[in-house]
Parts: sequence; C-alpha cells; structure tokens
Amino acid sequence: MKVIKRFLGIVFAVCLLIPCFSATSHAADGVLSFSDPTTAVGETFEVRVRIQTNGQPIGDGFATISYDPAFARFISGNDATGADGTVELQGTGNGTQTELLYTMQFMALQEGSTTMQVTNYTSYLYSNETLNLSLGSSTITIGPGTLPPEESNTETSAETEPAQTTGNGNIEVNGVNYSISDDFSDALIPIGYERAEMQLDGANHKVVKKELGETVLVYLNNGTDGDFFYYNSDDGSYSGIEQVEIARDNYILLLQSKSGVSLPEEYQETTFELNGKQFPAWQDPSQVGFCVVNAIDSHGQQGTYQVDSQDKTYQRFVAPVSNTQELDKLGGNLEKIFNWLHDNIEKALIGFWIFIVIVILTIIILASKLHNRNRELDDLYEEYEKKAAVKSKKQPEVSKKAKPKKDMEILDLNDEDDFKTDHYDDEFNDDDIEDDDFEDDFDDLDAEDDLNDYDSYEDYDNDYEVNLDSDDSADEKEQDFDLDFIDLD
Repeated sequence: MKVIKRFLGIVFAVCLLIPCFSATSHAADGVLSFSDPTTAVGETFEVRVRIQTNGQPIGDGFATISYDPAFARFISGNDATGADGTVELQGTGNGTQTELLYTMQFMALQEGSTTMQVTNYTSYLYSNETLNLSLGSSTITIGPGTLPPEESNTETSAETEPAQTTGNGNIEVNGVNYSISDDFSDALIPIGYERAEMQLDGANHKVVKKELGETVLVYLNNGTDGDFFYYNSDDGSYSGIEQVEIARDNYILLLQSKSGVSLPEEYQETTFELNGKQFPAWQDPSQVGFCVVNAIDSHGQQGTYQVDSQDKTYQRFVAPVSNTQELDKLGGNLEKIFNWLHDNIEKALIGFWIFIVIVILTIIILASKLHNRNRELDDLYEEYEKKAAVKSKKQPEVSKKAKPKKDMEILDLNDEDDFKTDHYDDEFNDDDIEDDDFEDDFDDLDAEDDLNDYDSYEDYDNDYEVNLDSDDSADEKEQDFDLDFIDLD
C-alpha cells in the first residue's frame, strides 16, 4: 500500500508540473505604424498600416482601427473590412515575411483634421510567439473641396425611397411629386379610420387615424389625382397603400415600401399588382402561386403576409430561418471560440491540464475506494466461511447423540396394504397368535425394550435439554409411537 501511495504521489506531482512547461511562452517586440495622408473634401485617400517585427518571420496580425465617420467614409481595403467608424484588419504571414501591410481607402467628407488609432490588436510571430507591438496613429488632414452629388444624400434618405420631402414642401413618392391636401371626402376614408389633426412640415393638417392604434394616413395630391398614403412617424416617409379585407371586419394595409422586411436569401424580389397598384413582393421559387408582401394590420403592427394568388387569401407570414443563416451563426460562434483560444492559448492550456489532473485524481480516489470495498468484502466472506466450517463440525456430533440406540421400523398405520399382504397373513395367523411361546417372547421383549428405551431417552433428555428441545420433542413423539405400536396387542 505504501508503494501505491508513493507512485500516486509521483504521478500527481508530474501532472502539476506539466502546465508549468506547457504555459511557457516567449514574447517578441514589434511596431504597428500608420501613414499620414493629406487630401481634400470629396476626394478618395488611402491609409497604410504596417505591422513589423525585428527581422523575425511574422504570423498572424489582427487589429481594430477607429476613425471619425463625420470626416471620412470607408470604401474598401486590402485585408480590411469595416463601416460606421470601425475597420477590422486581418492578415497572415507565409513564413518568410517580416511585416504585414494593410491598405484602407476612404472618402473625405469634411474639412479639418482627424486621427485614426488602434483600439485593439493581437499579433504573433510565425513560431506562434506573442508579438508585443508599439502602437502608432494616423493624422489625416482634409482641405476644402466639394462632395459629389451622390454623396450629399445620407444613407437614411436613400433607404426611404418611397417618399422624400423636398425643400419647397412637396413630397416625392415613387418619382411623383405630391403635396398634402386637407380636402377629401368621408367616402374616401378607409374603413376603421376617422378624421384627426396632426402637425406636418410645421403646419397643422387634416389626417385620418386608426381608431385603435397609431396608424396615420395622409391625403396627398399630385395636382390631378389624390389618394391616402401611410405616414411613418419614425423617419417621416410616405408609402402608397391599398386596404384589403382578410376576414370579417379585419383589414390590412398593403405597403409599397420595402422598409422593415427581412427574408431568407432564397426569396426573390418580384411585384404584386392589386387594383392597378404595384407592390413589392418576394417569392420562393419552390412555392409557385405564393408571394410575400409588406403590410400593416388593424392594430398598427407592421409585418409580412403570404398571398395565395389562386384563392386570393392573405395569411400572416413568419420567415423561416434559412440554413445559410444558421451556418453563418454557427460559423460566427466557432470563429469567436477559435479567436478566444488563439488569444488566450496559455489560459486554455492551464485550464486543460487542470481538467486532466482533476480527472486523474477522481479516477485514483474512485479506484482506492473500490479497492478498499473489495478488501472489506473479502474479509467478510472469509469470516463467514470460518463460522460455517465450525458450525458444520458441531452438527454431526449433535445428530449422532440425538439418534436412538435402536432403530425401529415405522409403519404407516393408515396404509392398509401393510396389513393386507400375503406375507403378514401367513406369519400372523390365528394359530400363531395363540402360541404360548410367542406370547412369552413378546412379553419379555416388551419389558426389556421398554426399560432400555426409557433409560436411553432419559439420558438424552438430561444431556440436551437446553440446546435441543425441538429434537427431544420429535424423539418423544417417536417413542410414543413405538409404545402405541406395542400396545396394539
């Protein structure tokens, strides 16, 4: 047992020392530097980023660059992706390079001076040694200039293409100029809506609102025709509508806007025509005769509805999660895990070896407990066998003493065959019973046997009265039976 304990102690000590050797890591020094470009408003400029080592082959290089989106807009880059003030740099060396070069192209939006700097980075040598970088920054000087016409509009205005409010108060919807009109009859008001007033473009106008909900419809006129349009209070956009009854007293408003629609990639964009109006729609090529449209329900909730072109029915549609989206999500999670392991390799190794040590200790403890348990069971079985052997030696002696000296044949008095055989008929006939010699012999045998039997059983009762009461009772019953058999005469 001492040898086993000593061996387990050595194994445990070795397991504790393994993380110390595995976690050994060397760090090298490097530099991350920027270029400092000078440009003008409306021009495209390039910023270069270098990660350099001290002559050693470089491995991976990751960096996050921040910039002011008011001064510049990211266009593209080499090993660079980003938008909205952040650019991610990611590159890998081939084993011979001593530096990684990244390029980023921007559009200058505003005159002035701005900076770019590193907010986070991770870099390694090709030998997987950590590379500690001295971080630099970029100073960008932007002179006066003119933005191109397409850059003067923001991304938000481009997304709200169904309607735009021009400077002269006109509203552009689908390429047609409209103006707000307060002159409309009650017959034109959609079912479930009522008149109301609302401030639009700095003036109060007559509109219609949903009795339940906050849906607002504004009457717009292009000079010849007029119609109600859905007003989106979040971004101030307008969208053409068409009211459709999907059930009794239950209506939805089809929208000509694509805003807020998110569908899997397999859905292809198409159009859906209703009452002479064209609405954007999306269709799955595998489901012919069905399409999905954008609409608002009677409670003012925007969502997608599936249209059956054959039955002319509408049903709320919940977009399924595509396999591509699931794979992208899974891939993104795996990438995060790998990146974390890459950035925290030392912690991962320490945690791994701690887990191995815990498993080994658990196995050792369980094995020790199982060994002790088996040894206890063996001791119990051995003790039980000894007691059984001693008991088996005592039982024959008791049986020998308990056996009567004279064995007599026990006859079954209920068995008539024992007394009706020819053998007994021949031996015990009337003449034999009357024979004086037989009577004398039988009397002598009776007296002598009774005396001997009495003495024998008296000695047996005295010797085993305490321990063999049950045996005494059985012997007495046998003796009584013998006496009864003798008394048959």
